[in-house]
Amino acid sequence: MGQQTSRPVFDSKLTKTHVEHALIQQDGRHNDIPTTASTPGLLPQEAVIVDEETKTRLLGDKRFQRAFMTYFSLLNNQYNSNSTALALSQLFSGSKPLVYGLFASLGLPLTFLSDGIELRSAILVAQSLTISAVDWQDPIFDLLTSSQLARPASELLSPEELLRRVAYDGRFSGVMKSGPGYHNITQIFANAGARAAVVEYIQQLDCRNLSLLLPQLASLSVLLLTATHKPTQPAFDFYLAHLRGDFGGEREQ
Repeated sequence: MGQQTSRPVFDSKLTKTHVEHALIQQDGRHNDIPTTASTPGLLPQEAVIVDEETKTRLLGDKRFQRAFMTYFSLLNNQYNSNSTALALSQLFSGSKPLVYGLFASLGLPLTFLSDGIELRSAILVAQSLTISAVDWQDPIFDLLTSSQLARPASELLSPEELLRRVAYDGRFSGVMKSGPGYHNITQIFANAGARAAVVEYIQQLDCRNLSLLLPQLASLSVLLLTATHKPTQPAFDFYLAHLRGDFGGEREQ
């Protein structure tokens, strides 16, 4: 049975049907109630996340978002509703810390985390961790933990200059075969040349002065949101709209 508490209920109902109904009816038909009652217990049950091992194994599986939300909510109770302590315990521990999942959906989990901590909302923090878990992408984790990022860059550049170079970088040509969009990002990680380019650009991002970098990124996010559509043809881009809130969350953190 899926839940331990459901077994006594099942046994009780099974006993009751044996007391009230014969196994073979007078007309010769069999009592199918026991078989019918047993069927749900034999079907695959939704996973219940109870420990770090199960959580790590189910990372990236959107079918278990309810299980993740329940898991983080129960952990919040263990931390006496200290949502900041809950966040820290999940973001920087385990073999796959959820800090690397904050960049899913172009930083939406980071925005929720920032709002949750500022508003002291355990629900928003749990929601942030849940999206980080179910939208988890191993290629992003592998990229951000790569030893290649520790190598010194040949030059350090501003975000806008990096983006300008990306636009003319032939290593990205023809990679997005399914068309543009964040949902096709896995095609970049699957291409050796494009992935190497991403590593190179991350290395070159000038992070020496965060108080200068964050406003640059914020301005660039607005530019991306407004300048990627043709004049007189406005369009709302769901993912690019996340960027503005993402950098607002980084600044607050």
